[in-house]
Amino acid sequence: MSLYGYSVPVSNSTVTMSHFLCTNYIDDPCECIDCKDKCDKGEKAVEKLEKDTKKIMTKKERTAATLRVTAMSNYLEAMSAPDPVKFVQEKYGSETERVAKNKIYQWQHNYGTNLRMVADKISLLKEEICLSEAQANKSTQDANKPEIAEKTPDKPAEEKKMTKRQEEKFTQSHLEKMRAELEAEYLKAETEIEEHKKGIAECEKQIEGITEKIKAIRSVLEIFKEKDTMYV
Repeated sequence: MSLYGYSVPVSNSTVTMSHFLCTNYIDDPCECIDCKDKCDKGEKAVEKLEKDTKKIMTKKERTAATLRVTAMSNYLEAMSAPDPVKFVQEKYGSETERVAKNKIYQWQHNYGTNLRMVADKISLLKEEICLSEAQANKSTQDANKPEIAEKTPDKPAEEKKMTKRQEEKFTQSHLEKMRAELEAEYLKAETEIEEHKKGIAECEKQIEGITEKIKAIRSVLEIFKEKDTMYV
């Protein structure tokens, strides 16, 4: 629990909140969230507060975030190509130009058209994934350590309640994670569809080959029938 009443993940960073506090709210950086005239230190305090109070991802959330990072990276890779549509067709085996364009439109719908913001989001997600993995590993190590009698904790300081706006701001991160999970399910289903399409195309090729073979056999059989009529 942090000094301000919110869960703070363990970090190896030596930078403390005191490095960012502004002069107006030196005792309570939470007030910087609602400040209309944010100073540089106030903005940095809010950024660090948001980072420190983020909930550690579960294994399922890390998997969904990793899939999202992969999808956004594929999006940036495609858009950096001279011809994004042709690139998608060649890399993902899209049968038509329309299918490739739909894939790009879906990326744009999910992640927006500001590629710089997409790149920043990738960096942020990677940082959150690494932090969550480190915290998960630490929790596993702590669970394997022998139990030691703990000291009676001192009486905790009275926690300050967040305002409604502050609660909404921190709740937004949970909504983002829900959206990431849905996008991961969508991407998985889309991948399955592409795989089935390839399987169907392969079956159609085999059917076409068998059909040609049947036609050739029929032609030979017709020749035998004509010869049989000649010797009757």
